[in-house]
Amino acid sequence: MSKNESIKIKKEFPKSDFLKEMPFNFCDRWCERCIHKDRCKVYQREFAARFSHIAKGEDPDDPDIFLQDIKKRFKRATKLLEKNLKKSKVESKKLKKETISQNKIEEKAVNVSLYKEAHIFTLKSSSFLKRIFIEYESSDEEIIDFKGAIEDYNWYYSFFLVKLHRALIGQSYAGLVKDKDEKEFNLKDANCSAKLSYASLFVCHKSLKKLSQECLGFRKWAKELHILSKSLLEKIETKFPEMNQAKIIFHG
Repeated sequence: MSKNESIKIKKEFPKSDFLKEMPFNFCDRWCERCIHKDRCKVYQREFAARFSHIAKGEDPDDPDIFLQDIKKRFKRATKLLEKNLKKSKVESKKLKKETISQNKIEEKAVNVSLYKEAHIFTLKSSSFLKRIFIEYESSDEEIIDFKGAIEDYNWYYSFFLVKLHRALIGQSYAGLVKDKDEKEFNLKDANCSAKLSYASLFVCHKSLKKLSQECLGFRKWAKELHILSKSLLEKIETKFPEMNQAKIIFHG
């Protein structure tokens, strides 16, 4: 993160405001690069959970342990979401009356052409990175010139799709509900997710440009993905014209 980016984050999220945003959907979760670890509840809770598992002789990366932690986080997130909805004056009775099938929302989101194209990009990116890792597994010296580009790309290519999916669901839900406050809440969340998705893809776009120029033997694949990423960036801008109003914490 550059000094200017750090200053921008501090201006957008002063300490009091930062803590009020919980639960949040405005960061890229790259905690190792973040300057806010000392006051981020999400990082502190996850660190405490890992430390607790290790102290008990448990493997925090064990699938069963990981699933237990996910369930605990989901319960916390649900409570915090309900609290946030109350602050937004979204009454639970209205929510129950206007409950829409999650399957219907999911179906509408994943059937959008933008999501389908993004999914293809993610699958191709996964295959592309696997080829690179296999090729350079025993030759670290050859990969050092574009190691940073690969690291960024590997972090953000799947995160981009996750956030785009959430943005599309939020936008879809906002278009179906009648309650004004609930609609506003979902649009805000959708734009925040869209901005994170766009920022993540933009990092991938820059990384692919570098790889298409310097990654010998993979220029063709990198160039193809670079073109596809440019098309997706333009479509996200069109789909979410108000996303730039959202505040995010991003480390790319």
